[in-house]
Amino acid sequence: MRLKLVGILALLALLTGCSVSPGSPSGASPEQQGATEEVTISAEQKAALDDGEVTQDEYEAGYRRFVDCLSAAGFEILDNGIENDIHQFGIPEAAVASGDDARCYGAEYEQVDIKWQIAHEDTSKTAKIIADCLTAAGVTPKSSMAELQTQLEENGLTFEQCAKQGG
Repeated sequence: MRLKLVGILALLALLTGCSVSPGSPSGASPEQQGATEEVTISAEQKAALDDGEVTQDEYEAGYRRFVDCLSAAGFEILDNGIENDIHQFGIPEAAVASGDDARCYGAEYEQVDIKWQIAHEDTSKTAKIIADCLTAAGVTPKSSMAELQTQLEENGLTFEQCAKQGG
């Protein structure tokens, strides 16, 4: 079960991960993940994490702090709004190259963003692709990501097949 959950989370991260190109979904870029410099999280991000849950207000505040931090460093993100409860945005390549993206994301938003995305996996793009695929196969999709994954397996389907169908 843990391996299945890890696979689902990895797939979720892949589909909701951040890119350096405009219009890409949010999440840590490879440059952010590979950052060698330790980033200290802000007091605000720490406070948002203290109770173990991230509220929508805390998620929004973290996103605003991230955007403001990049803006103070001279960079503007491409904000594509919210899709499936997750902010969609693009980061300028220069912000990644300068390290400001990793610094701002890590300090202001990263842990809040990760916790929020995991808590909202049932409304994620991945969940929608699986639900649409099951519907196309004549199966009434259930509501949680774990149930959707089980339904895929029970019906001999894979996420890769669903993604190729266009979800």
